[in-house]
Amino acid sequence: MEMSDFLDVFLAEASEQIERLEECFLRLEEEPDNKELLQDAFRAAHTLKGSAGMMGYVSMAELTHHLEDLLGQLRDGKLEVSTQVIDALLTALDVLKLLKESIQGGTEASDGPVAAAVEVIRTVGYREEPAPAPPAEPQTSQPAVSKKAPHGGKAFRVRVEFSEDCQMPSVRAFMVLREMDSVGTVVQSIPSRQDIEAGRGTKKLECIVETDRDESALREAASKVFEVDKIEVEPMEHAHESTPASTDVLAVLNELALMITQTDANAPSELTKLTERLDAAASSDLPPIVKEFLGQAADKLRTAGDDQSALEHALTDAGKLIEAAMNAAEDAQQELTASQNPVLDAQRAADYVSASLDLVREMEEAVLALQTDPANQSLLNKLLETASANRKLAAEHGAEYAHLLMEHTESLLKHALASKPSCPADCTNCAKALLKSCDMLRTLLSAYSDFAGGEPLAKPAGFDDLISKLSDPASICSETDEDAKPWFRVGDILVSQGRSDHEELELAALDQGSKPIGVAAVRSESASLKDVGDALRIQQKLKSGDSTAEAFVRVRTDRLDRLIDTVGELVIAQSMVAQDQTVLDPGNHELLRKVSHTSKIVRELQDLAMSMRMVPLKMSFQKMARVVRDLAQKSGKSARLVTQGEDTEIDRNMVEVISDPLLHLVRNAVDHGLETPEERERAGKPPTGTVLLSAYHAGGNVVIEVQDDGRGLNREKILQKAISKGLIESDKGMSDADIFNLIFEPGFSTAEKVTDVSGRGVGLDVVKAGVEALRGRVTVESEPGKGCTFRLRLPLTMAITDGMLVRVGGQRYIIPTVNIHMSLKPNPEDLHTVSGRGEMLKLRDELLPIFRLHRIFEVPNAVEKLEDGLLVIVDDGSGRYALLVDELLGQQQVVAKALGEGLGKIPGISGGAILGDGRVGLIIDTQGVAALARDSGSVFESAEAAFSQ
Repeated sequence: MEMSDFLDVFLAEASEQIERLEECFLRLEEEPDNKELLQDAFRAAHTLKGSAGMMGYVSMAELTHHLEDLLGQLRDGKLEVSTQVIDALLTALDVLKLLKESIQGGTEASDGPVAAAVEVIRTVGYREEPAPAPPAEPQTSQPAVSKKAPHGGKAFRVRVEFSEDCQMPSVRAFMVLREMDSVGTVVQSIPSRQDIEAGRGTKKLECIVETDRDESALREAASKVFEVDKIEVEPMEHAHESTPASTDVLAVLNELALMITQTDANAPSELTKLTERLDAAASSDLPPIVKEFLGQAADKLRTAGDDQSALEHALTDAGKLIEAAMNAAEDAQQELTASQNPVLDAQRAADYVSASLDLVREMEEAVLALQTDPANQSLLNKLLETASANRKLAAEHGAEYAHLLMEHTESLLKHALASKPSCPADCTNCAKALLKSCDMLRTLLSAYSDFAGGEPLAKPAGFDDLISKLSDPASICSETDEDAKPWFRVGDILVSQGRSDHEELELAALDQGSKPIGVAAVRSESASLKDVGDALRIQQKLKSGDSTAEAFVRVRTDRLDRLIDTVGELVIAQSMVAQDQTVLDPGNHELLRKVSHTSKIVRELQDLAMSMRMVPLKMSFQKMARVVRDLAQKSGKSARLVTQGEDTEIDRNMVEVISDPLLHLVRNAVDHGLETPEERERAGKPPTGTVLLSAYHAGGNVVIEVQDDGRGLNREKILQKAISKGLIESDKGMSDADIFNLIFEPGFSTAEKVTDVSGRGVGLDVVKAGVEALRGRVTVESEPGKGCTFRLRLPLTMAITDGMLVRVGGQRYIIPTVNIHMSLKPNPEDLHTVSGRGEMLKLRDELLPIFRLHRIFEVPNAVEKLEDGLLVIVDDGSGRYALLVDELLGQQQVVAKALGEGLGKIPGISGGAILGDGRVGLIIDTQGVAALARDSGSVFESAEAAFSQ
């Protein structure tokens, strides 16, 4: 796989995660107590951070890391959702979009926006007061958290150096730690994980790894990372053996920091003395990462030369490097202290419960999801990563029973995955053990949440038995189950999906006695009837082994376009074969049967290809939510966006084109349509205005409506503006719709002042041009004081379509079959005229206007008498009318093609298609033909009146 392919995958995933984050942030403002939204946003940020780090985009990874921190504070209840917090989240999201665009364009974005976004996040973030120091003596009633690898494992010190030309040391260090975690447990690293994830890695990495593998496995894992130049692995008796004496290190660094503050840039002797001291410290027995920082500081001073300004900058940089060295040493000491002497108190217990609950749920979700998708490697990896994360979290907070449980759970997972790739997906006993481990962890979390310190934490019932069972993973995975079917309880499914609380279900089970847990949950109101029903269906699916999970694969859009084009050519070729005289010869019946069968297959292929090209409007609608929010804040209005029918699908190529017209209409609705809160209250309306964005199918088209409940269009104001611009002389003979349509004229605007949003007369003409370029139409309706509705009618697709081929004189036209209601040979008694000019057809007590195609397009030698021709009843979505044609030639699939820039836009024609005999047929625009006929007032004035009724 080429690097460009990796980049394409990354950009696609980044776009998805950014869109997901924006949707979560905007919904969060409306639903501040929705924990699922926070968790969803946190996962998206975490995924994006990991992907950016893997690809080496440090700025994006750093910003997403801070975004993740802020979301974590919201999730843990340390911070409340507010407008300021949402603004900060959206600001960071805008910068992430900018970074993605710069990556996509191959340019380098400035660090300024990232730094500004980080500062905004820090400004609104929660600032925790320093916690009191924990008691010096550890509690002895709990099992000590051993820092040796489980089951007699060994500890190794791993030193890695990256090549001199390595441009992304933080990314490479992150990847090395990940490889180490795959074969063991990283106890400590210098630089710390936090520094590496924040982009403060160096070209040297030192870590202590516990594992039951040998030295060669560690070397092999580290060597997988690109740009690793040197690997050293040495065994250790204990994980804390030969750990740098951080106290002595800090003393040396404090001395150097003091020397820097006292050194005068104008005194060469003092600079020389400082440089020599830095060199000496860099050559001493300090930790490698500290020595590297000191060596860099000395190099800064040596290369500064004699320039006064350069020397001052060098002293400043040297001070920063000393500070970085002190941070690295302090982090190492804190990690070591936390791992060697964890002490559980009330605050630590509460923090651990808050952070661990989501991890437990993720574990349960992963186990359950694997039953329907056992080949999903990402789910397997997620399960192992979540167990490892929970183990480390327990160690950091001194939750020793939880640490011991997760240590054994992680060991079970590693053994299962090593012995059988699909385990625990199809291993019933392994799945049971994992769910029992989750149950026990929830019991521990309940105990930790009530823990107030002082008395030792009581060991839960059954804890020792479960640990004993988990200690022998080989026997768990090798056991046979008589049922040989997966075992999942309804309660497990409810809890894992967040539909009910574990403790509430336990209480409900006790209260209801022997009743099924589903009945008990509903009666105790700990779960709804719908949730229990869903859980029962999932349980049945898991028991039956039904795997119905949809699988997705990413396909490059250019390949998809080539597929559509190829299918289009196949449709044309098949049409040519089907209309060949050899095939149509009555003597070739067998050949005709085979060609007909081929036509059926081609049609199925065409339907499938077109369905691949259809995408929902949801993403386009979601983008408008941000527009409404930002514009309302900017204009001092209160507005909300309501969407309907966002799952309506449309051609992917049309989605990109329709985005700008939608943006113009939504901005106009907020800026022009909605009133200020004060004006709305005076008018008896709620202070918050509503913009309704909806989509639906009608008459073979997709209809998109942008509706607001604002002041509506001012008919008189539009009329006066049009007269002053010379667009019309008066409103004589003009309906309200005609006057409202004047707002689509180029340069037309009734805004009293020009703003950065509107007022320049640029916008609605662009909307009209964009919609008509898609062979669509835009109309507007308005009622004073109640609002305005813009309606966009678009074809479902611009590629392959079904059409009825008709003949008019010597020309052939194609009418889309989705617009055809019926066709008939008219009877003379059903034909009428209005005022002697407008021709009408009476069809089932309904009068329909008749439009003659040969007169509209000036086609000679066509049928003149209505009784001699055929009438095709067409529905264009706004009404029905009859089209006079000479003959119906048959129905066929055609590939719509643009007529080219030379011909431009032809009224009443939406495009052309190559027919089976190689000739070109023009595709009728049913809406355009109706509009063209109505505009021919001298011929169809009275018919138009009847049509409008």
